[in-house]
Amino acid sequence: MSKFLLKLAAALAFITTASTAHANLLVNGSFEDDACAGSFCTVGSLTGWSLSTNVDQINSLWTHADGTKSLDMNGNRGPATVSQSFTTVVGQDYRVSFAMSGNIAGSPSTKTMDVSVAGMLNSYSFINQGSFANMVWEDHSFIFTANAISSTLSLASTTSGCCWGPALDNVVVTRYDRPNGVPAPAPLALMGIALAGLGMASRRQAKA
Repeated sequence: MSKFLLKLAAALAFITTASTAHANLLVNGSFEDDACAGSFCTVGSLTGWSLSTNVDQINSLWTHADGTKSLDMNGNRGPATVSQSFTTVVGQDYRVSFAMSGNIAGSPSTKTMDVSVAGMLNSYSFINQGSFANMVWEDHSFIFTANAISSTLSLASTTSGCCWGPALDNVVVTRYDRPNGVPAPAPLALMGIALAGLGMASRRQAKA
């Protein structure tokens, strides 16, 4: 293989790495790591998460935003909070994303939830719609800046009563590499830059 092709392969490998999403800093973000029989079961623990009280882990009762499981945040003891701590770098930006829906089987018709991390609190709501076959999952996300070497993400149902709360799935925290609102180069733009650089390098070699 020529030196040019070797350099091209290395550049493409770099582009692929640069455009790949960062790994989820959370454990069990889609609640897949716990066995649960039946259409759902009420649980007091989840791998990687701390629970304030029990929640309903959903299997086949409804469709999920990701994987084969999700949560109803109101177990038979009322609204619950799930939280998880993860390592952060002070001053580094991070992106939190998650999918929210609601258990349409009971009232209230509007499900609400608070999400907090690093002193930031955001409130979300979901108006009952769809069906168990189509939960109309809504994706939410926000950016926070770490102020400590460890941050704790908490997602708390603020829907009263037992059993029919907000539904939660696909919780992800990743490092956010676009501080100050400067967009990261798109993969195609990176490829163009890499190819241009390789072209210049090959011309220099030819002249030499």
